[in-house]
Amino acid sequence: MKHQNRLIFTAVAAFLTLSGLYYNIQRSATSYEVLSSQLIESMLSKEVRREPDPAPFDAGTSCSPVNNVFFVKTHKTGSTTLQSIINRYGYARNLSFAFRRQDPRGHVSFRDFSVASPRQMFLPPIHDVTSCTYRGYNISTVHVAYNHTLATSYMTAGVRFISILRDPVRQWLSAYPFFRLARLTRQHSMEVLLNKRNGNWRKSLYSRNLQSLDLGVKVAQFDDAEAIKKHALRLERELDLILIAEYFDESLILLKKQFCWSFHDILYVSKNIRVTPLTVPMSIAEKIRQFNAADMVLYNYFREILLQRIEKYKGNFKNDLEQFKSMKREVENRCTAGNDTILTAYGTYEYKPSPDAGMYCQLLVTESLFPLIRERQSHDRC
Repeated sequence: MKHQNRLIFTAVAAFLTLSGLYYNIQRSATSYEVLSSQLIESMLSKEVRREPDPAPFDAGTSCSPVNNVFFVKTHKTGSTTLQSIINRYGYARNLSFAFRRQDPRGHVSFRDFSVASPRQMFLPPIHDVTSCTYRGYNISTVHVAYNHTLATSYMTAGVRFISILRDPVRQWLSAYPFFRLARLTRQHSMEVLLNKRNGNWRKSLYSRNLQSLDLGVKVAQFDDAEAIKKHALRLERELDLILIAEYFDESLILLKKQFCWSFHDILYVSKNIRVTPLTVPMSIAEKIRQFNAADMVLYNYFREILLQRIEKYKGNFKNDLEQFKSMKREVENRCTAGNDTILTAYGTYEYKPSPDAGMYCQLLVTESLFPLIRERQSHDRC
């Protein structure tokens, strides 16, 4: 009861302060459970245009929404935007998140991880009130190297797995300044780094085939074409959907259908956008493809699968996509302060919420929900 009656003001204030967006919010004794109900209701309220059918799934179906999702978060792929969609969905439904309590954004990244790690790293699930097993999490959206066996050991049974891939040239050009990869060579030269024979790339895990590494490929397999192909087949068996960044909205329509979610569940405002993307000559782009050959194999393989799924879509894909884009434009107009943005310490920008934005808009626009998630899941019983 003490946790249920915890004042929301503290969490929201901390959340907005971290985002540089403190609003004069009055203290409220509203419990998180009531807030969650309000957020879900707001998705179908006047704040955002209703869908033609207000049910949380497509009309005429009898499916149940998927509430247990493990998102294998890849680096520099548009994954922060997808993370925000899933986090908003889980937070509004009072679900439990698996994330590293010592990291502000919850990431585990490439740290050693074992069956014992959830107890050592995570906050306990909301529902784990007595046994403290650190098992049965609903949602994972943080960076953690993919291991299907380990993930299923602490997630709720039947959890669904998804990930996202991006064109390896664009992904690498985004990673290059973000992870300061120029420092890996004495000359601070991109071309020198792209010569894999000199081994400069080995100084950082973020320098080469990063998407493959995120998805469980070992560094020793980077130049083993047969091993990469086998890994792609394994990922196809183990993951329910791999989205493609260049077809982001199209991928979300497939996700909506497969997870029995609503259009409102997949609405988004882009996050973590680089201000000035790098561009290179075609000759350098080709070197980047060769340097990240494992990423190229996975990207091409799952891009083709995505396009096949679009072709086989049950329903009118074009109409669904157009409706979603129309709703997204409307929400962006309602929830953001025009082109007013915030430049982050990472050299990326975020949109500011509209001054009169409601709670739903704030959750939609703000980059990270982890301050709120952390506050809800923090307790001293374990």
